Amino acid sequence: MRLTLFQKLFGAFFVTSLLMVGLMVGFLQFSIASNFSNYVDQVDLEKSQEIVEALGQFYQQHQGWQKIQGDHRYWYGLILQNIQQFSSIPDRPPGFRREQQRQSRNDWKEWEHRFRMGQQDRPNRPWRHLHPRFIKRFSLYDVNKNLIAGRGNSIENHLLKPIQINDATVGWLGLRKIEKLSNPLDILFLKQYTRALYFIGGGLFLFSLLVSYLISRPLVSKIKHLAKGARDIASRQFSTRIDVQSSDELGNLAADFNQMAQTLENYENYRKQWISDISHELGTPLSIIRGGLEAMLDGVRDTTPEHLNKLHAEACHLGQIANDLRLLSLGDTGGLSLDKTSLSPVNLLKDTAENFQNKFAEQSLDLQLELEYHASIQVMGDAQRLKQLFSNLLENGLRYVSSPGSMTLKTRSNDSDLILCFEDSGPGVPEEALPHLFERFYRVEESRNRTQGGSGLGLAICKQIADAHGGTITATNLPAGGLQIEITFPKI
Repeated sequence: MRLTLFQKLFGAFFVTSLLMVGLMVGFLQFSIASNFSNYVDQVDLEKSQEIVEALGQFYQQHQGWQKIQGDHRYWYGLILQNIQQFSSIPDRPPGFRREQQRQSRNDWKEWEHRFRMGQQDRPNRPWRHLHPRFIKRFSLYDVNKNLIAGRGNSIENHLLKPIQINDATVGWLGLRKIEKLSNPLDILFLKQYTRALYFIGGGLFLFSLLVSYLISRPLVSKIKHLAKGARDIASRQFSTRIDVQSSDELGNLAADFNQMAQTLENYENYRKQWISDISHELGTPLSIIRGGLEAMLDGVRDTTPEHLNKLHAEACHLGQIANDLRLLSLGDTGGLSLDKTSLSPVNLLKDTAENFQNKFAEQSLDLQLELEYHASIQVMGDAQRLKQLFSNLLENGLRYVSSPGSMTLKTRSNDSDLILCFEDSGPGVPEEALPHLFERFYRVEESRNRTQGGSGLGLAICKQIADAHGGTITATNLPAGGLQIEITFPKI
């Protein structure tokens, strides 16, 4: 059976919490069970002060331990006379008959019932209820810890309390450590403690169950939303978004997912627009060529060199669009090859501009060069691609600058970059069109339209070449009118 993610997370949290609760309860129970006997021994030892004082008086009266040595009856009688304050309650004294022992146990059961019901705080503990095994826990040792009375042959399992006279130790009272609790009060305390411990453990168990559910459920819910969003994206529903409600890792993942979806949506819109623009741009020259050929075939138009030249021009225009599209495609896929060498962009621009001087003059446009200051600056670039970049910008000026007019080429530099400026006398472009000027097939309706030629790919190719050289290209309107295009190249 395959487990769901919720079952795995819930099971992991639950088992971990359960083990922690079980280990805690087990450790506490073991700790109290192993240490409670020591506590009882210490309490009994502290309460044996009357026996210690009585033994001190005995030592002073008899000038030693000779009278008590070896006389167990005398020793136990001395203990019984001073035993009233102890908390450990044995079962029966010497000679206690079976029926009396049975009655004593019934009395203890009755007291235990009253204690549980809150009707009595302490039992009535007459000395006759003392068991010989309790009396025999005591032993007497001399100052050198040699056994005098009792059954304390092994001193290691005894707690010792000094017997002092005038700040001088004359012996030791030994209390054998409890191996098993026999006091009903002590046993009842342990029972109640264990019952409370299990109750607390059960409460923690239920709490861990609730916490495991509360932790697992939101995690799984967020992951399900992400999974559904991924399926929607796979179905090309790029408008899908995930509602981000947290700032943790899953929240960051949801934000990244939304950013990815936004990018894919933009790319899809761009792709649709791109296909539409390509179809339109290719359709116009193809329609002209097809219409002209059909007119010649039908005899509507004569097959003259003039008509053939027009069709040839449209075919060349169509070929230029195809070449531009291929160049842009290579840039998008990283296949645009560059043969970079150290060169001077200013000298390269000067040579390219000189080839356009006659064309500008024919259209009553003045091409001014102010390039003498930064000709020595070198950058890493491909000479052919940079010529193509400069030629596209100059062609753009020829096509759109109003006649009479001018275009000025300037340079400037800073610590890290060389900047080439193309400034024309106008007309400029609307401010809202500036961010889109380097997009493919974008034209400004009023001044830069298809009737003036061009495919709408020239500036997009310029941006692609500038980006490939690690530079930037931007366009701004000049205060006096006209357009300024700046290209920035990193120096070497």
